[in-house]
Amino acid sequence: MIRLPSLQRPYDFIYSKDPALKKPPEKPALGATDDEVDAYRKAVAEYSGELTACRDTGKWDGMITPGEVPLKFVLGHVDRSAFRAIADRTALPDTSPQHIGDAQLAVLLTRLALIDVVGTDLKIVRSPDPDWNGWVMAQQDAIDRLDMADIRIVNEIGAHVWLRAFDISPKA
Repeated sequence: MIRLPSLQRPYDFIYSKDPALKKPPEKPALGATDDEVDAYRKAVAEYSGELTACRDTGKWDGMITPGEVPLKFVLGHVDRSAFRAIADRTALPDTSPQHIGDAQLAVLLTRLALIDVVGTDLKIVRSPDPDWNGWVMAQQDAIDRLDMADIRIVNEIGAHVWLRAFDISPKA
């Protein structure tokens, strides 16, 4: 029997480059031996697996450096009708005025999912956006503030929301 997941519960997302997270493995030096390169690849795979498990389960304790507090992004589920409309528009030819490219996709999905940013003074205001079919989303000023901190944050959140929309994560 298929078990339908609850779509009501918000969840925490932590940016992979947050200084409060354990550091990823260091790249081996130029001229490293094959064994050193293999050990690095294995360590990267383990680190990536641990990060994925934290995102799937919402249990971050093992990934956070003791005594540090990460910036938490509280995300909600993207309305499925909006998601399907967005997915259709990403498939349009680049020449179509309705086409959504990768950069705009990341921003749009982040705006649709973002509910709160815990650990900062950034206030998330969610309201219907007339430019996007009246979909309720975080306002652009929140994205601008995140971009000023690190432009990769929005890209990572958007990519996560995109992939999550095809899965039942988080698992817990």
